[in-house]
Amino acid sequence: MMTKTFDCVEMMHRAATRIRSTTKDMSESEELSYWDKRREELLPATARSRSKPLVAHEPRAPYRTGR
Repeated sequence: MMTKTFDCVEMMHRAATRIRSTTKDMSESEELSYWDKRREELLPATARSRSKPLVAHEPRAPYRTGR
């Protein structure tokens, strides 16, 4: 029988509990500042220096029927 040494769900729950306890008394603007700061800490320096934000796709022109 294998013994589980790492539980991803447990890790996620611990992180969510820690974040919730940190942000529970914050106003909306304070929480947004918290997440901005966390994002800056986690993004690599090269991603922050790009002039264009990273997006999954480019916006497309509206669909035209030709009528």
